Order: sequence, then structure tokens, then C-alpha cells
Amino acid sequence: MAIGDIYRVAILGRSSIGDLLVNTLYYKQASANLYDTPTEDLAHAFVDGDALSTYYAAAMSDDARIDGVSVRGVTDPTEGFDLSFDPSIVGGLVGDQLPPQAACVVTFTTSRIGRSYRGRNYMFPANEDNQSGGTWNEGYLEAVGDYATRIQSMGELGITADYGQVVWSPTLTESTPVTGHKVRTFVRTQRRRGAGTGA
Repeated sequence: MAIGDIYRVAILGRSSIGDLLVNTLYYKQASANLYDTPTEDLAHAFVDGDALSTYYAAAMSDDARIDGVSVRGVTDPTEGFDLSFDPSIVGGLVGDQLPPQAACVVTFTTSRIGRSYRGRNYMFPANEDNQSGGTWNEGYLEAVGDYATRIQSMGELGITADYGQVVWSPTLTESTPVTGHKVRTFVRTQRRRGAGTGA
């Protein structure tokens, strides 16, 4: 509950057939929170800063939904705050949704080399029209890139504290600041999507 603490943000949603979807991101608090607790503050950074309703929605099928955001303390696991959306946030991409296992992958990079020093997000489902022969089209890649840029440093709007995105390594029990991102151009797959996966 202090500057320098690490927090986990889970973006929670579902596909058109009810599959649960989740993306997990990590942040380090860089200034004093404006809301009552850092976890509430960071949740509002995502919501009030339009990271989900504008940027994520622009890169998501209109058959998918974002139901809420859950923030938990890593430094202090007793901390937590949830925001549920009513109505849910609907994606802005119109068309036939791809299967939830077929996703665009965003790799978050740091100044260090190795698996422990890079993060990964499987985006919520896009549509058939957003890819051709297993390659994402330019407009879709741009939308995903805009989202990744937006979330790299949360709180810069001055409506909450500043939170810098980090890669958290449970093995090393340390965090590394994110310095950039790469949006992969090919459609990737994963075996399952459930709580705790996707980063």
C-alpha cells in the first residue's frame, strides 16, 4: 500500500459462446493514490482513462464482452478491488468472431533479455475479417498497438496516481519496467483461456 508496490490487473470478459476470457497485466505504483486504496485507484485508471471502453473495445469483436476489472496486490496479497461493468463493454469489430483460442499476441518488452523479463497478452477475440490467411490486417494491428501504447503507463491523465507497467516474475520475485511492445502479425493459438492465464 505504498509507492513502489506491485499490483496485478485482470481484465475479465467472455466470448459469444460464454467462454471466460482474461488478460493479466502488472503495474508498479509511482505516486500517491487519489482514491481510497491503490487497488481502487488502479482500477479507475483503466476505466476513467478509457483504456478498455475505447482502446480495447476497438480491437475486440462485438460478440465479445468485458465484464469488469479485478486488481490484486502482489506486494501485499491482502489488497484487492473489483469493478463490474453494467452493461458490459462490447467490442467495436463487426463480423463473425474467431474462436477464443485464436488471438493476437502482444509481447511487452523490457531492457533485459530472457523469458522472465517479457510479458505476453492474448487479446480477446477479433473477427474473421480482421485476418487473411492467418495474418492480421493493418487496421487491426494498429488498433491493438494503440491499446498496448495506452496501457503502458497508466495514470498519466492526472485522474489517478501514476502506474508504470512492469513484467512480474514469480520465479525471480521481481519486476522489470516495460519499455515497449510488439504486436505479433500472425494469428496465434492457446489451449485454454481461464482465470490466471493470458499474460
